[in-house]
Amino acid sequence: MDSWVGPLDTLIQDFSSIIDKLWKSVKYDVDGVVLEVTDPQLKKYMDLDLSLNKPYHSWQIAYKIDPEKAEVKVLSIIPQTSRNGRVTPVALLEPTKLSGVTISRATAHHYGMVKKKGIGNGAIIELIRSGMVIPKIERVLKEADPEIPKNCPSCNANLVWDADNLICPNVGDCPAQIINTVEHFFITLRNINGLGSATIEKLFENGVRDVCRIYKLRIDDFKNYGFGDKQSQNLVAELERSRTEPIEDWRFLAAFGVHQLGRANSEQLLKRVKLDDVFKVKVDDLVSRKIFATKTA
Repeated sequence: MDSWVGPLDTLIQDFSSIIDKLWKSVKYDVDGVVLEVTDPQLKKYMDLDLSLNKPYHSWQIAYKIDPEKAEVKVLSIIPQTSRNGRVTPVALLEPTKLSGVTISRATAHHYGMVKKKGIGNGAIIELIRSGMVIPKIERVLKEADPEIPKNCPSCNANLVWDADNLICPNVGDCPAQIINTVEHFFITLRNINGLGSATIEKLFENGVRDVCRIYKLRIDDFKNYGFGDKQSQNLVAELERSRTEPIEDWRFLAAFGVHQLGRANSEQLLKRVKLDDVFKVKVDDLVSRKIFATKTA
């Protein structure tokens, strides 16, 4: 891939032509370029101020292009319950081609946004592809009365407001929360094949509701739950392999889905704290050792 190296004055003066030349040299879709300081001493100096859990260098910055836009009609809003109980509104859209891809759905982020901006059936929105990838509702061009759900779409529990979010409080019995939590564990580990959403849903229907129980299942258990003989053998073999296959400690910690301990924060934490000591560490320790800022800690 082509790159350009030169003095800052030249970059500022000829920025548009430099970017245009780089853009035309790439034969596939890109959403921007990265500007990087090349002087070793300056890079070292700039990294002295590297934020506590910032996963990138201070001497690099991304420059994004203005994305393509489209006016799209909202057909309906579908609520979906996540593993943490938050009910997310998903907008079903009139199929629209944007940046070479046909888009028929986009997240509306939270029901506070749906209520405030009037994202209901028949609303007209301005749609972009954030980073040339993720469909994003940029703004509402024509409002429509939204339907705000009162009950969880998965377990029918009464929903409660938490700031802008609708929350299902039925933590222990909501099928969506349980299934998504188990799925999150295996997706994050990335060391086992065959345990996708369909398999996890089928196990849930047969009363298997947590990761510990899944690891105790034998071939006959899977067969009794309606899995074929070969699939049952493969699933048990995968589970056995995953017990002993080494993985990164941060990935293991992140798999449990603790709030604020995603992959980046888990990796940052375990650079300074041993996995065995995670549950002993105090807020003051995290702040004084500059692992996290006060609010995150």
